[in-house]
Amino acid sequence: MTPRGLVLGRRWDSDVVLEDGRASQVHALVLLTLNGPELLVLGKNATHVDGTERRGRMLLHDGAILEVPGGRFRVELVLGSEWAAEGWSLETDSGRRYGLRALPFTVGGGTTDHLQLHGWPPVALRFFAARGAVAVEFGADGGLLNDDAVPAGTTELPQNWDRITFGGDTEGATSLVLRTGGASERPPTVMAGAQLGPVWVRFTFLPSGGRLEVDLADGAGVCTLQLSELRARLLAALLAPKGGYSAGDAIPDDQLASAIWPNVPGRGRVDLNVLIHRTRGDLVRAGLNPASLVERTRRGGSTRFVLAPGARVEVC
Repeated sequence: MTPRGLVLGRRWDSDVVLEDGRASQVHALVLLTLNGPELLVLGKNATHVDGTERRGRMLLHDGAILEVPGGRFRVELVLGSEWAAEGWSLETDSGRRYGLRALPFTVGGGTTDHLQLHGWPPVALRFFAARGAVAVEFGADGGLLNDDAVPAGTTELPQNWDRITFGGDTEGATSLVLRTGGASERPPTVMAGAQLGPVWVRFTFLPSGGRLEVDLADGAGVCTLQLSELRARLLAALLAPKGGYSAGDAIPDDQLASAIWPNVPGRGRVDLNVLIHRTRGDLVRAGLNPASLVERTRRGGSTRFVLAPGARVEVC
């Protein structure tokens, strides 16, 4: 399976065309995630995994038997080498440095965390590969990124010399400084793995949510992910905005909120921030760099879908 995943259905453009009349137009999606291949069942008629009927989404294990109307398939996983975060390290207050040699990598006060820090919550930070860059997900409340409070569930792209702290201003609070490269003197702050955005984007509405396909022209091919209803509405509003805006423009919060939550007054910046954080988490889990796709102004106010110059956008 390629990074873009597989579509199984009766539609002529499906990756696996099912000729059985019981199959839906888009019957199922199989997507690559950091945790392995994930099955999303969309068809009305039965889909079985290892003889058990399945609905919704689930991870597929090696050797699983997937049965859909018109087809029976065996899942075979071919494991590659771990992804190394080349040149990145974490530096504690005491000056000790720990390299991010393989991802995912967790930091916290739990006994299973790769880097254990006294006083931190378990799995306080989770570092992921994000299409040529490194992303970090905050797994607990109480974290500070360069003195800005960051709620649990937030996904950020670390920059050189960023400081992350848990424990606030209390005495003995431990902080980490993210470092890249070997220079001892403080270099200019740069975004790790910054990209110009995709050259091709296609967003497709599904019976529940949507499907995003992007090509970053980095040689890795097309990446595909499936999004739940509200997250799909967010990306659709950015890629096909109304009110005289075009894809790639910064869309004001009030317009985004009205497109995502039509006829629901009171939705605003806080709701958008939560939705954007969760959407960025989906992008990271799909192996994408969220900074190369969804850009939020630092203090809120507007959001844009980042596109390379001359990019082709399709919404259907």
